[in-house]
Amino acid sequence: MAVEILGYALTDRATWISYAGMSDMRIVFEDAEALLNQYGIIAVNPARHPHVNAFAAGISLRGCWAHRGRR
Repeated sequence: MAVEILGYALTDRATWISYAGMSDMRIVFEDAEALLNQYGIIAVNPARHPHVNAFAAGISLRGCWAHRGRR
């Protein structure tokens, strides 16, 4: 819609990349502390939630904490 009305759009990097080449829009503002979108992940206690795949959760957490995952 922003393209159609010659407006601005606030979007995340993944969405921007997925629409690359579909319009002549350009980035006008990025890399500001105010735009930082932090999030957290936790593994639940498998003793309290036995249906959870604790092994896969551990692999996912280690991947996020690895150097490549933090970039």
